[in-house]
Amino acid sequence: MGRQSLTMHFDHPAGEKVFIDYAGKKLHVTDPDTGEYVPAEVFVATLGCSQYTYVEATYSQKKPDFIQSCRRMLEFFGGVPRVIVPDNLRSAVTKGSKYSPVINETFETFAEHYNTTILPTRPRQPREKSLVEGAVRQVYQRIYTELHGKVFLSLESLNQALAPLVNKYNDYALRGEESRREQFETLERSTLLALPELPYLLMSVKVCTVMKNTHIYLGEDKHYYSVPHQYMGKKVKVLYNDNRVEIYHHYHPIAKHSRDLRKHKYTTSQEHLAGNHQYVSGWSSEFFAGEGNKISPEVGTFLAKLMEAIPHPEQGYRSCLGILNLSRKAGPQRISGACKRAAEYGVYTYSMIMQILSKNLDSIPFADEQLDESSQMPEHHNIRGNKYFS
Repeated sequence: MGRQSLTMHFDHPAGEKVFIDYAGKKLHVTDPDTGEYVPAEVFVATLGCSQYTYVEATYSQKKPDFIQSCRRMLEFFGGVPRVIVPDNLRSAVTKGSKYSPVINETFETFAEHYNTTILPTRPRQPREKSLVEGAVRQVYQRIYTELHGKVFLSLESLNQALAPLVNKYNDYALRGEESRREQFETLERSTLLALPELPYLLMSVKVCTVMKNTHIYLGEDKHYYSVPHQYMGKKVKVLYNDNRVEIYHHYHPIAKHSRDLRKHKYTTSQEHLAGNHQYVSGWSSEFFAGEGNKISPEVGTFLAKLMEAIPHPEQGYRSCLGILNLSRKAGPQRISGACKRAAEYGVYTYSMIMQILSKNLDSIPFADEQLDESSQMPEHHNIRGNKYFS
């Protein structure tokens, strides 16, 4: 005599779980051009406590359709249960396991967005999803029969027909008592977690290595996005959609950016850079002119003119930095005089400042410069000499 397996009754606390599955029997959309029947999957979700149910049709069970069905399900409920219980379909579970299933990472980010948990049913344990399978049978009896013989020329028209039938199903009295809707309104709605302000947007996933410049390269856009400098050299997971780029390390978010489609450009957050890199990333003509003005107007004007005269910004940055370093050695008075004298020559270079300081020309008024030019005046091909002005 075979052993009978024991069954256990589960009580589901309000707001605790929603069970989701696809109906085994498909509905159909008729192609208006060919008359061909196009099969439509039927997504069914039911809350554990009230058995309040959501139903919709999609063209597939693939990840984009599945995730969007889950999003619309939560919007239909107007809140989020603490646990979502799916079957082991591939769009939800990458690897099924009795003890430690591997959740599809897109579905996992969906759960993180809605502050809920994914708890798949164990393989070959049909009793764990008996509630939603019971809902599927009810959907066959109370909704499919209402659609029999009707023709739908689009998925939208099929879902428009489903919506009032789902409402009717939820309004039907259970065993002559309260309906699913009444139980939902009195017992479950208030226990659901709040929906986030923004709905989840499906994101693509890519694994990247953080480069030495503390950026990752998103090859699809040929664009670079910054990551906190401590992750340099590490592999990170990049999730992106049309609007944003999110970067994770070991499932922890470490950076978020607005997506930028400009090729070969950088999107950089200052706080992601190491201290010295933060300083360098702030370099610009305005930055160095401002640093010069802290010493004197002559230095600020000279550095601004230097940046205008040099074709490549990085060369100008180095020259400006050199002049600012000279100011610390020579002092603000001498560097101001040297910049004034170089401006009178019309030569805006680091080497000119060096020559003026080395020959002490900053201490001699320009009008009094009557000495031999070859021994006294700095050498530069742009300098015409004081005799040119006499």
